[in-house]
Amino acid sequence: MKRAPGDTYPKMPDAEEDVALEQLRRHLKTALATVLELQRLYRQVERLEQEPVANAYALDQSYRKLDQLVERLGDAFVKADAPEMKGRLAHRLTERKAKLEPAKDKFRAQFGTELEKTLRERLDLSLRGQYPRLLAGMYTIIPDFGRGAASIFFGPDQELLTKARLTPQDVAGALEKAHKSLTARAFNPEEFQSRLRQAYTLALKRAGRRAPDKVPILDVLRELVALMQDRRYYSDPSKEHYKEYRRAAFSYDLYRLQRRTGGTDGPQLTIATREHTTKREGFLWVPTDDQGAGTAFAYLSFREVKEQ
Repeated sequence: MKRAPGDTYPKMPDAEEDVALEQLRRHLKTALATVLELQRLYRQVERLEQEPVANAYALDQSYRKLDQLVERLGDAFVKADAPEMKGRLAHRLTERKAKLEPAKDKFRAQFGTELEKTLRERLDLSLRGQYPRLLAGMYTIIPDFGRGAASIFFGPDQELLTKARLTPQDVAGALEKAHKSLTARAFNPEEFQSRLRQAYTLALKRAGRRAPDKVPILDVLRELVALMQDRRYYSDPSKEHYKEYRRAAFSYDLYRLQRRTGGTDGPQLTIATREHTTKREGFLWVPTDDQGAGTAFAYLSFREVKEQ
């Protein structure tokens, strides 16, 4: 077949040309979006690098994102015949990352010191323990330096209360908020014990037992939560009408009650065996002082139960 004057290459069929153009458009769109994201992230990195120690782990996360973006950009540009761009960016990023390790080490060293100072000022709590578990009063703090976050538990890694960004100020602020929400709740020991007796009696009946038999402590919690709901919830059991009562709140209220009664006429708690503690449903940790000592309990009973 003869080519028309001026024709250098045979023309693509329309369908094939559309596919090729769509592929090119897609590669260029990906490359452009990646470039814009790289620009934004590099500006963020430049700000963070002004204080490399304080921002060591934030920089670590940003560098990881840059790694991913450079790889994505390289893939797009390889298809657009510009692989040298990936090489230049990757080399520069390697140089940046080489300077990071000393800053990360310094951040880890300073984090605990600054957190201890902040907790003492805000909550009058001392910080104990070593990484990866730090203890402050009845709370456990688990810092995750890789993710730049911290998890805050009530008790020994049992009841997760909240998470926070990994800065001394954010962790202390989150712990302070969680502490107040737990300890500042109104508490009437006589009213709580009366309702606890009711919950125990209901759990007994549901299990086909009689006082003073022991019942699983979390069965009592379930009955207690049901007793706490008001008429609005039972007429319209929606989220808005539900009164939350978490395991940590129950644990702290048992501690407050036993501190008031001395454990004489209050509930009798049975220590959990190793078998009970294999699953969270089998036990509840209850503090015995404000400094983090406590015991895991599996069962609850009363010496005398008033018929409801």
